[in-house]
Amino acid sequence: MSKKKQKRKDSRYIPPEMMHYMLCAACLGVVISENKQAKEIYDGIVECGYLPGYQMLQEEVGNLLPDSGTILKDIIEKSGYDVNKPPGKDIQGIDYVRGMIKGSYETVSEYTDRMLPEIKRKNLIERDLNILNMQIDQLVKIGFNSEKDQRTGNYKVLSTDKNKIGEAILLIALCQFNKNLLSIWEKVRIIEYAGQKYNMDEIMTGGASVVLYRKVVNQYKNSGFLLKHDATLDKIAWDWYQSRVVYSGPAEYCNQLSKKGIDLDPANLSNEIKECDEAIGYPRSRRKKE
Repeated sequence: MSKKKQKRKDSRYIPPEMMHYMLCAACLGVVISENKQAKEIYDGIVECGYLPGYQMLQEEVGNLLPDSGTILKDIIEKSGYDVNKPPGKDIQGIDYVRGMIKGSYETVSEYTDRMLPEIKRKNLIERDLNILNMQIDQLVKIGFNSEKDQRTGNYKVLSTDKNKIGEAILLIALCQFNKNLLSIWEKVRIIEYAGQKYNMDEIMTGGASVVLYRKVVNQYKNSGFLLKHDATLDKIAWDWYQSRVVYSGPAEYCNQLSKKGIDLDPANLSNEIKECDEAIGYPRSRRKKE
């Protein structure tokens, strides 16, 4: 993986509510760039979008998904705000922002729990979802565990509901297979509420929200939150992969770096990758910071 510094146009600070997903995404990027077998499995996950059951799943979701106005009202309600009051154009404080993020996650979770049992009644969908889940499980085993752990079957990282890695892989792969998601996206991307239109394309890409984004970042910082830049996440992901997959831990990785004239403290490195361990589900020893 190239270590050259690149100034990216899409560089942003990441709010704490999204940190675990973004760390998983950064680690996935390292895994598929460094592990040929993992890359092949990931490409197969993306190709699962062509399975007939998955195609049917998208159609079912599109039919069951409420209209955009209902979605926004549900998000606002779960955020703890008045559903009859339209969102203001100005940020109303960091608690408001964090509440809306929380409301979005809860709304997605509720919709999934409500729709999935009905969708899974169709055998074709269930069969192809099982194929998709098996490939995600295989990618996590091959890409996020050391060769020694793979040989012994003692996997330290697995895709479970206790971590975010499996969910992150699914979301990233589906976004890459974006052409087949357009019909659903068209249904919800323009939100009309209380006489105002909100373009989710602009909100998600930041194309028309630079000032808004800066206000959010400043309010997080002024409230005492430590935000991480996405370039920092790339470095953490690289160090996590070297420490947890390539080498036996931060101590061995730091020892290898010292041979190249790079001095890092294993304890500091362990602290640096701690949040990554938590997001991916890597078990940390209580007795030593490795």
